[in-house]
Amino acid sequence: MPASSSVKRNPADSAAAKTSRGAIRCRFCGAALDHEIIDLGTTPLCENLRRQETPDAAETYYPLRLMRCRSCGLTQLSVSADPQEIFREYPYFSSVSSSWVAHAKQLVQSMDARLSLNGKVVIEVASNDGYLLKHAKVAGARVLGIEPALNVASVARSLGIETISKFLDAAVADEIVDQHGSASWLVANNVIAHVPDLNGFVSGLEKLLAQDGVLTIEIPHLMQLLANRQFDTIYHEHYCYFSLAALTRVLAQHGLEVFDVEELKSHGGSLRVYAAHTGQAAWDGSRNVAALLAREREFGLEDDWVYDQFAADVNDTRRKLLSFLLNLQEDGKTVAGYGAPGKATTLLHACGIDKHLLPWTVDRNTYKQGHAIPGTGIEIRKPDEILKEQPDFVLILAWNLAREITQQMKAVESWGGRFVIPIPQLTIL
Repeated sequence: MPASSSVKRNPADSAAAKTSRGAIRCRFCGAALDHEIIDLGTTPLCENLRRQETPDAAETYYPLRLMRCRSCGLTQLSVSADPQEIFREYPYFSSVSSSWVAHAKQLVQSMDARLSLNGKVVIEVASNDGYLLKHAKVAGARVLGIEPALNVASVARSLGIETISKFLDAAVADEIVDQHGSASWLVANNVIAHVPDLNGFVSGLEKLLAQDGVLTIEIPHLMQLLANRQFDTIYHEHYCYFSLAALTRVLAQHGLEVFDVEELKSHGGSLRVYAAHTGQAAWDGSRNVAALLAREREFGLEDDWVYDQFAADVNDTRRKLLSFLLNLQEDGKTVAGYGAPGKATTLLHACGIDKHLLPWTVDRNTYKQGHAIPGTGIEIRKPDEILKEQPDFVLILAWNLAREITQQMKAVESWGGRFVIPIPQLTIL
């Protein structure tokens, strides 16, 4: 844990983690969780940014232990931070990433070709700032966003995207269907991992979806997380970590059937899962589903040794990154970060890195500028600070956007600066 931070622990969660070892219950099936994959110590909430003038103010720390249910296969955290505390004011705006906006536009175009969206109801859960629904609206769809983060939802509304600021569950879904109708296309991009009440949330999805509708879910793929040492994507905002097999079981329990799947490059390797009410598949993608389920089994997602190897690999990465930065400091080299994503909080805390090794980082998100990464004292500045200060090395904390970032910051090469990518293993470009 970085030495520069003042720690205010959450007594209830810390006690629960200590007394419930071996008795923690799976969020989906209720079985006891007795397989700990890795313990990353304690960290503050990853997006709980501190103002720059008070970066070392006391913060609440939560245990960060990744567990696996041997009964249903769902990988998940041992404790649940309060979603109200995480999401009511949220510093992530999807439209900041041009590549993510392009990704959303392509998805809308694909679904428009398949479903003819004109005049149909399109609902997105965790709709953020309207990054996707604005494209669906252009296609003629009747759009509705569900976004609990008030600050982000207000941006969507300013774009003319009707947005409800509530957390989805079965009761909220019933209200929405009564007032707006059910969804011909229901979108849930990178949200199902963010809900502590998994069954309540999926029940809400089932109620929102029209009888002949299509549900698309995008999730970071557990297999890629393990294969590429993406341990920094483990944080309290992500309660669960899905394989296709686990997600299929969860959806089936609530009357939803996976009928197709695509593998994506986003977020270090994701899945786009297509689902419908059981027996109502919009097209036949069963071969894709069967093939990926087979690959997951071959990879070893049902075997303990895969998770043991992941933990060993992660600990190796943690040691190497810390040693690299210590050596830079000893050699008098300067280093800055690029990006202040939620995963940076886990990466930095797990590696023991604070403002003494990485004084500042930059981010295009103006909402984050002027703050500090939780628990580290690392300042978040504007991107042009890199051009001004000309550091010897730029550590890309938002490594999933490394290509976009290196293109935006090609000027770094002009003074001999070099980029560093920490995941899956330390790489100097």
